[in-house]
Amino acid sequence: MPRADVTIGGTVKSHLVDTGAAINVLDQTSFERLRFKPRLEKCSTNYYAFSSASPISVIGQFSAQVSFKGKSVIADYIVVNGNADCLLSFHTANQLGIISMLNALSPQ
Repeated sequence: MPRADVTIGGTVKSHLVDTGAAINVLDQTSFERLRFKPRLEKCSTNYYAFSSASPISVIGQFSAQVSFKGKSVIADYIVVNGNADCLLSFHTANQLGIISMLNALSPQ
């Protein structure tokens, strides 16, 4: 999977770019290492990993400015227990210009 080094909370953090992900995910270890920690809020939504029947163990959620190669956006994240890869959703990766959608029309 492709990776991107994204700045969040004053810290550069490597993310897996997951075009199938609907949410951005930061693990608890990475969250605690952020230079500037956003305020963590309670998350009342249950999130599930692909093909999983059990919800992900979420400790909170936040919104923060994230940037990649000079482009910045406000993105929503959930923070999960433990130490895991951080995920960048399709939406955020697209907003940051990491990926782009091409809509090609073919003549019929």
